[in-house]
Amino acid sequence: MSGRGPRDEEGATPTRLARARRAAGRPRSKVPPDLILELRRQGLSFREIARHTGCGYGTVRRAYWASELGAIGDEAGSFVG
Repeated sequence: MSGRGPRDEEGATPTRLARARRAAGRPRSKVPPDLILELRRQGLSFREIARHTGCGYGTVRRAYWASELGAIGDEAGSFVG
């Protein structure tokens, strides 16, 4: 018996398993598409909307065009930013 902690059948420790289950990559930005569409209808530019919402310019554009083209499915509001 060694001084190491418990392991599963493949030799992974519970800490390693928890770390592997975490989402990898950049966290998703929550952007309400309705707000972006409304601000755009009010005449704000993408850059102004980005400043107003605290999101990036590219995130705002992507969310706007996805909403306009109806390309969003069940994940409305979840965009990589």
